[in-house]
Amino acid sequence: MIRDQFKDVKKVTAKETRKKATMGEKNFYAKQIGKYQDLSKSVGISMIITTSMLAIAFALALILFIFTRGTESEYETWRFVVWTSIFAVSFIFTVVWYIFIKPSLLRKIEDYRHELERINAQSLSKARGIYSLYGEDYKRKQEKIHEEEKKKAEKEAKEKAERTATLEENAENDSEKGVN
Repeated sequence: MIRDQFKDVKKVTAKETRKKATMGEKNFYAKQIGKYQDLSKSVGISMIITTSMLAIAFALALILFIFTRGTESEYETWRFVVWTSIFAVSFIFTVVWYIFIKPSLLRKIEDYRHELERINAQSLSKARGIYSLYGEDYKRKQEKIHEEEKKKAEKEAKEKAERTATLEENAENDSEKGVN
């Protein structure tokens, strides 16, 4: 019974805890999702290209080994063994990647997505709770505050643009006076 309660508990490393504390939980999960997706795509494509190129090289080595047997310039056996070993290692790693590693990364990405959705749902429920707790008046006041801040920022930007324009005009007038 107790074992069932702790069965689905997620193990968290100290490094992960430290990063969550510094970056924030939401940013941590979002960054990890992107990192693992990029890793999965790039390694997957690299594995396909590498395995196909090594398969071509192995096929050439096999053809040379078969056709030069019993001739004067026989293809050396050790070269064939080396090519076979290289291709075998690459093929085994490709199989391990697609059977074990990539599904594990995809599960981790999915877990991080669920955590991100959980965090977003919590923050949304908190916002809804505040609005429902204080009612529509609170919501209207918040919207009014946001509108006032927006108008203030627009006004400051307009004033800054006007100051820049007058400074440019003054600089032009000064340069014209200096030329004459």
